Amino acid sequence: TSHRRIPLPAPALCCTMTAQGPIVATFATSQGEEPALIRLKKNDEWEVMKTLEPGLLGARFQGDLLIQRYEDRIVTSSLEGEHEVCHSTRGTPLDAAWNYQSRQLIAILQSQRFTEVVVTSEGSVDNTERRAS
Repeated sequence: TSHRRIPLPAPALCCTMTAQGPIVATFATSQGEEPALIRLKKNDEWEVMKTLEPGLLGARFQGDLLIQRYEDRIVTSSLEGEHEVCHSTRGTPLDAAWNYQSRQLIAILQSQRFTEVVVTSEGSVDNTERRAS
């Protein structure tokens, strides 16, 4: 087996492997750059696929989707940029998963008093499980 070390231009949040190569979601850097989705080109240089909104708290890949967490919302977008869904939340999202088939978002939210699991279907809250923190 062989391996290469390729420096990243900004702090990385998460990565995924596609047929076109690795894609990494990065945090903003101190130089005022915006968080971004970057792709490794054939010559081992990084190119920006798209910039992400400022204020990104966290992100993760889920298949060909990127789930982005902000202080008050969760944004789900496809890597190709065809779909983007924004769900506003009450509380800080700790993690989230989006299912396009059932059109449901499952989010773990942290409010001042609770950590809760919220299942949202097409904008309506179905089920909430609260745990006092």
